[in-house]
Amino acid sequence: MTVFDYADIKRDEDFHEKYLRVDPSMVDSSDEFSAFYKENIDPTWEHDLYEPILNILARVSLHVAGQINIGDDGDRILFQPSHLHAVEDERDATVNKPDLVAVWDKLSAGEDVIRDKSTRVPTSKTRRTTELVSFVDVELLNPELSDRAAVYARGLPRERPDIAGLLYMTCTAEIFRFCWSDASRLVYSKQYEWEKDVHLLFYFLHTLYDAVDDLPQRDSTMQLSKEENGKLVWTVKTANREMDAVRLFSTPAWGKQTWILQSGSYIIKDLWREKKMRFTEGAVLEKIHEEGYVPGVVRLGSYEEVAVTKADGSPQELETSRKHSGVIFCGTSNLLWQYKDVPDNSSSGTKRIEYEAVTHGGEDANDGNSTIESVQPHHEEIESGEAADDVEAGGAPDDGESEVEDDYASQVHEQKIPQRVKVKAILESYGDALEECTSLLQLLKIGFDIVHIHQFCVMDRDSLHRDISKSNIVINPKHKPDDTKKQNPKVMNENVKEIAMLIDWDNAALLGSGAPLTDMTGTPMYIAMAVSVGAFYFSEFQTRANFSLISDEARALYIGAYGQKKHDDYINEINKSPFIVEPEEEVPFEHLPYLDMESVFWLYAYILCRACVGDEDKSTYEYDRFTKVMEHHNPGYCMDDSRDLFIILTELEKWEKRLHPKLRLVAGMSHRMAQYLRKQWAYSKDDIPADHAHEMMKRLFLDEIVHVRKEGEVTINLKKTRGRWKDPASARKSLYGTHVTGSGDVLGVAQSNDNLGPVSGNVPQDQSRSSVGEKRRREDDNVG
Repeated sequence: MTVFDYADIKRDEDFHEKYLRVDPSMVDSSDEFSAFYKENIDPTWEHDLYEPILNILARVSLHVAGQINIGDDGDRILFQPSHLHAVEDERDATVNKPDLVAVWDKLSAGEDVIRDKSTRVPTSKTRRTTELVSFVDVELLNPELSDRAAVYARGLPRERPDIAGLLYMTCTAEIFRFCWSDASRLVYSKQYEWEKDVHLLFYFLHTLYDAVDDLPQRDSTMQLSKEENGKLVWTVKTANREMDAVRLFSTPAWGKQTWILQSGSYIIKDLWREKKMRFTEGAVLEKIHEEGYVPGVVRLGSYEEVAVTKADGSPQELETSRKHSGVIFCGTSNLLWQYKDVPDNSSSGTKRIEYEAVTHGGEDANDGNSTIESVQPHHEEIESGEAADDVEAGGAPDDGESEVEDDYASQVHEQKIPQRVKVKAILESYGDALEECTSLLQLLKIGFDIVHIHQFCVMDRDSLHRDISKSNIVINPKHKPDDTKKQNPKVMNENVKEIAMLIDWDNAALLGSGAPLTDMTGTPMYIAMAVSVGAFYFSEFQTRANFSLISDEARALYIGAYGQKKHDDYINEINKSPFIVEPEEEVPFEHLPYLDMESVFWLYAYILCRACVGDEDKSTYEYDRFTKVMEHHNPGYCMDDSRDLFIILTELEKWEKRLHPKLRLVAGMSHRMAQYLRKQWAYSKDDIPADHAHEMMKRLFLDEIVHVRKEGEVTINLKKTRGRWKDPASARKSLYGTHVTGSGDVLGVAQSNDNLGPVSGNVPQDQSRSSVGEKRRREDDNVG
């Protein structure tokens, strides 16, 4: 799999006219450059090309610098070899090194390059990523677009928050190309020939000196200040403040291109958001905190769109160009270069799937920092009509086995390429990563608090998060002191300790503010099934579930906190709603509040299964199958969701087998959550409270907290993950009837022992219990 499997790439035949400053007065009309090319370029090895290309580019740069009146004391843009410089790709840990990098240097350095006409391998100089202006990737013979260069261009913004766009070049001994990379996509030119198109190099260097107006290359509000204790310090400027900050986390280009920095008690969130999105994180957080700080929600200091000052002194909003963004990329051919852009006239934002990077064991990396803040680490965006990983535009798998492929040319395949604008949020809260939790009891309390605060935001602040994930929950929250605004007393007693906080409201929405929320938004591993396929399952005969009963001790705690009336009202509202629903047609999809609770369920089911206890590695087939399916889930893939194996066909015994033996005491909670959430509640939404699932989840978390207190605390390790099950593939197939891939990964199920026949909206609830689960048995499924 190459970098192009992730990029929205476009070949523009008129690249030099659109992306370069075309000014014939910059061109040296003599034949010196073509003559030098013919005389010096005769390579045997790739590195034989370095010196002549460096020489040509130095000549061009010095000429352009003179034309734009850079004095003898001023620095020039010069290309230099940089074998010692590299950027690591976070997807597969490959190290990518450009051959030649452009930096600012003295006039004398350029003259030295011109005088040296040898073809030896130049001495490589150590250059920081922060010094780079551009780069050149050199290939000996391959004329195709360089995958290595594209990976480097994508990864460079992870090291540089000031990069708004990157203009670079790839070449061989015969041809060269220009490329443009920014937060929206990668655009590349046709092939140009060294002999007859050398004048374009003058336009290329002129553009590096003076960017095209609608193709900004740098964000002047982010500037390198110094190095301190081995970390680079960046000066961050906003409309009303300036602060020095260090990086905590960053993501690559072709998406949100997010940078998170910390300056004392402030967290700075710098990202490229979709310009057409209806809601902003700033507006949502202002709504939530309008009557006082809401505990459990990150606090906002300021939120603004980034503007830079142009050469003429006028302000310019930092956004991607309409030349290649804010469009629909479509075609009927399987040849990418035959696709074309058409205007995107839709008024709302596009579909977004936040891709959380999966490293060993499916855990998301945070560059070694235990402190995280308002961001989903290592996310990439999938727009409307675009598919994930092995799915091409239009939803057809690229393995050649899909029936869709047989009629590929008759279909229109399209992807939305959103126009992006850079925004900067100053947040006044931070905390520790969820994986720092080492107590099962504490983990359950965190779940209770997150559901409680999410419920308050939905019901009292009309704010829906829409992206519950492990990365968006922090523990041990801390806030910048503020005496001007007090805590909202409606949410939590001031004497109750705030143990968790919900962050990253960038995909959140304000309820009741217009059209239904139909965007596909969330983190794939935890996204609700209806959101994943963009539809609610339709059946002419559907049933609802009853509220799960909880223990007397848990009920007493709940009533003590919320009162008898609230306890009874939700049960009564559910029970008086129709038990059997017979819809005449499918309910149109919209992101309802209960779908976020399904995300909480998937999150807790996954992290509990992955949690380690001590040094024991108690992996099982059921554990391996569950975690593999979760980690490989592709939203929108063939309009199906393979995770229904675990929620529609939920069985307590199998939840126990998925967990570490010492954590099986909480299997009943996952099973009962699945029993409730597998129902298609959208067909009963007019008859039940909008926060019914929140109440169910809170009560089950509370019930499990009481249960763990009785059974005894368990120390867990969320940083370490359990190993894979290592039973022979033949045993797996004979015992479970599974489909095993060539690599031995179990990614699907054929006719297993628990087959219930055709799945409908009325699947019988499982009544089996193991010895561990028997004492947790509840009569929640009885009618009447």
